[in-house]
Amino acid sequence: MKSYLLIIALGFSLTAGAQEASDERFVGPPIDVSSWKYQRALQFSQSGVVELDLDPLVFMHSGNGLDDVRIVRAGRQLPFVAVKPGADRSVEVSVAEVIDPKTPLLSKWDIKLPAPDFPATGLLFETGRPSFQYTLSVTEITETKAGNQEKPLGNGTWLRRPGEAASPFQLLLKTPPHSDTIRMTATDGSTPRLEITSARAMYPLVRLLFRVSNSEPVYLCYGNPQALNPRYDMQVSRRDFMTTAKIVATLGPEEKPSPHAAGINHVVGNFTWNLDSIKFKILGMVTDFDRTNQWHVLGLCVAVLLLVKILKRILFGRRS
Repeated sequence: MKSYLLIIALGFSLTAGAQEASDERFVGPPIDVSSWKYQRALQFSQSGVVELDLDPLVFMHSGNGLDDVRIVRAGRQLPFVAVKPGADRSVEVSVAEVIDPKTPLLSKWDIKLPAPDFPATGLLFETGRPSFQYTLSVTEITETKAGNQEKPLGNGTWLRRPGEAASPFQLLLKTPPHSDTIRMTATDGSTPRLEITSARAMYPLVRLLFRVSNSEPVYLCYGNPQALNPRYDMQVSRRDFMTTAKIVATLGPEEKPSPHAAGINHVVGNFTWNLDSIKFKILGMVTDFDRTNQWHVLGLCVAVLLLVKILKRILFGRRS
């Protein structure tokens, strides 16, 4: 009698697990993050659809253009959608004029970026002059086998007509710089020398959307040049993510993933991945079951009898 009660309890457990599996469709395959250089804990207040804006550190330390970015919880990937919700953001940078007697018609300014490899997409300049026209070019010094060379990053024409309201000038960069110091040169012509009152460096705004079902710790991992772009099947989830109220997450400090913890989490991730696969198969069988189909009913009866016999032999064979 006890054996049948245990089997019935096991059946209820599997059914509940299958129902839980339907809520875990936003949990992806296992992952071993020991090959990733950086991980950062995510802070968020509750479960649901979470939005995370990537900061410049992620762009600077990503191994291959964000292809290596993963959201990880307990050795499993959390599938995400990457969106660009608006214009690039910007941060204030310092500028210092460079006086060069050899080029009196050129205004030269050194721009100090927050760090090397800062993901600058453009620059914003402001000046108090009422009307002018300058030709601007931005370069950086790169080291090559032939010595230091000046690499062009971007150029543009800054024009302000008489009576026109003052507004920042945006100069887009064709490629992001590697150095933390770049130079802007302005051809003055017959106008007074350029005076810059403020400067800002623009960087991309990329937002990740994903779903969490509980408060277990979640990490953002990046810094693996060998990692390929993950391909999650998120077409249905994308619509859900875009229309659902979001929970804002913030990033903690960078840290190195522990190889020991990564190995343990990978084992746990593999186990839960296989368990979820079984749950989904059971859920699919329950969903597709047709009580009016005699072959479905007959197949279910045979399967239950075989399962009872096998479980009884495994669990209680030694006692009989």
